[in-house]
Amino acid sequence: MCVPTGLGEDNARFILLFGVLAVYMLAGAAIFQQLEADLEVRQTAEFWRVYHTFQTYHLQGGPIALQRLNELLYAYGNASSSGVINKSRRWDFLGSFHFVGTIVSTI
Repeated sequence: MCVPTGLGEDNARFILLFGVLAVYMLAGAAIFQQLEADLEVRQTAEFWRVYHTFQTYHLQGGPIALQRLNELLYAYGNASSSGVINKSRRWDFLGSFHFVGTIVSTI
């Protein structure tokens, strides 16, 4: 029996395990956010760069070039499959924490 807190040994172990797991998940979320957020920002910037280049060229009355259209469609497909076209970021802290929770619950 844990005398200072008045908790039983099993309860104290459970609380300690919960605390360690929470710290582990928070650290994991911070690491995933750090690793993945930069790539997400670069992919978003690349898509919008291709999009604005295509839009600028064709708003000036230029003919639609098959190569430029293919570049735009390719960039759109990549951005769509990686989820960077959405308004919200996938790898913010809450998204990273959700990913860590999924991994921990699977294991």
